[in-house]
Amino acid sequence: MPAKFRHLVLILLIALVALVWIEVAQGDEAECQECVTINFLDVGQGDATLIELGGDQQLLIDGGPDESVLYELGRIMPLYDRTIEYVMLSHPHSDHLVGLEKVLEQYNVGQVITADIETNESNNQYWQSELSRLTITQKLARTGQEMNLSNGVSLKIFWPKAVPAGNVADNQLNNLSIICELVVGDEGVVFLGDAMANVQDEICSLLPDDIENVTIKAAHHGGDGTVSDCLINRTQPEEVVISVGANNSYGHPVQSTLDYFDNKNISVIRTDTVGTYSKVLK
Repeated sequence: MPAKFRHLVLILLIALVALVWIEVAQGDEAECQECVTINFLDVGQGDATLIELGGDQQLLIDGGPDESVLYELGRIMPLYDRTIEYVMLSHPHSDHLVGLEKVLEQYNVGQVITADIETNESNNQYWQSELSRLTITQKLARTGQEMNLSNGVSLKIFWPKAVPAGNVADNQLNNLSIICELVVGDEGVVFLGDAMANVQDEICSLLPDDIENVTIKAAHHGGDGTVSDCLINRTQPEEVVISVGANNSYGHPVQSTLDYFDNKNISVIRTDTVGTYSKVLK
């Protein structure tokens, strides 16, 4: 076979392989066009979760302690998509809030879901002023609410029941975190914010016990006193995700938390060891 002909055959084979690969990739994309993907973002010692709702719509829960969230969003979201339909702030501690301030600078935000907590912290005051300046709609989160998001996805709010009037002390903020569950068919992801075990105990009976596949987003980076036996026994999670920074100064997650999940045979995924962790719900 002449060398010129061999080269032509090789080029045609390469083109054929490329076409097959493109068809497979497009098929996978089409198949999962309506999938819901939960991305537990690696933002260091903080919390941020990007939920892809299908059809280029997103829900971002918390933003982490700095601009790291922007890198993660840029890596996951299409370049042409500069709008995040829903943003939730679980509570206004800086390791959840500061990244959201950066998000407001780079993305259009459709609606903010918030517990509407007033504090003297400068970050929270700046956040509130930016929401007002940008005229972003705010949705008040309270026990018993349910939001129907796109693609048959529901967001159920279990906490807080109420928020004290006036400025709230820093040491009260964790237990005013929004606790919610994202439900897609028979799968659910429970987000606990930084709520401690006593608050989780209080709302335990409100969580559905008929969701077959449950993931728990661990409270307060797996810190001490953040695991509710009642909540775990009711939801029967398959896995727990802990958002935490490597070698952080707080010692998170504490060994007692890890031992608890190990004894329950619950898989633990940590962002400080695996980086951003993505889970597809169908």
